[in-house]
Amino acid sequence: MFPADFDLSPTYGVLLIGVLLATFFQGVLTIQAYQYYQDFPEDPRATKIFVAVLWILDFVQLIFISYTVYYYLVVNWGNVQALMRLILPFSLHLFPVSFIILFSQLFFLYRIWIFSQRNVWIVGPIFICCLGNFGLVFATGMFAVTNRPVFSQAMITMVTVGSGTDIMIAALLCYYVRKRSEGTREMKSLDPSIRSLNARRQFRETLESIEPSFANSRELGGISTAIRRIPRLGTSTRGFSPLFPTIASQSIAEGNDVKFEIESLVQVPLTTYPPRLRHSLP
Repeated sequence: MFPADFDLSPTYGVLLIGVLLATFFQGVLTIQAYQYYQDFPEDPRATKIFVAVLWILDFVQLIFISYTVYYYLVVNWGNVQALMRLILPFSLHLFPVSFIILFSQLFFLYRIWIFSQRNVWIVGPIFICCLGNFGLVFATGMFAVTNRPVFSQAMITMVTVGSGTDIMIAALLCYYVRKRSEGTREMKSLDPSIRSLNARRQFRETLESIEPSFANSRELGGISTAIRRIPRLGTSTRGFSPLFPTIASQSIAEGNDVKFEIESLVQVPLTTYPPRLRHSLP
């Protein structure tokens, strides 16, 4: 049984919170992967395989750490000595983690390689740091599997190298994003080419929605709904669609008569649609 003054927070508590967070992010990753395959079936096969490999590796390491928590909290509940040794699943989870870190860092490093116009002096040192971090995590897993002691200095070095590599990659990405956006002063947002994968579909739909579609409009009384929204001659243009102000502004800029422009566009008898009160509902 546990001693009366034994604190579970730095042991069982940390493991439990870690598994809960890992499960949450695994769900987020699953939704992102599913949405990616649904929205972008035309992407290269290499990119699709890359996404699938990352999902599988993350799922495998989640299984390992989940069983670790089950072993400590259920199988050995109340056994303080069980915390003094590492079980095999906990040691094995370092191997998929090492590949996840390596593949993720190389993916973003490839974008830096493109943005920097293949600058070896910038990408080369970071690439070496990525390989070094992978070697440290993988070696830690090997030491843990073979029940060899893992020194605290090695753990600190592993975390330091990994964090430093991530910071350098993030800083370079921010730099090149800023550099690409400075060329266009009138842009209100960043270049769409550097957004996340899932923003492409919404961006494409936004562009398509700008142009009015006359081919798909419904026919009501022989007049399409797009033409029905054009205001009647001699009436106020307030409350109508943005189509009329565009036509009017073009006509004024070209020095033409607005009334003649509308009449040449469509001839609608005045008795076709009864007049509405100013405050009547559509």
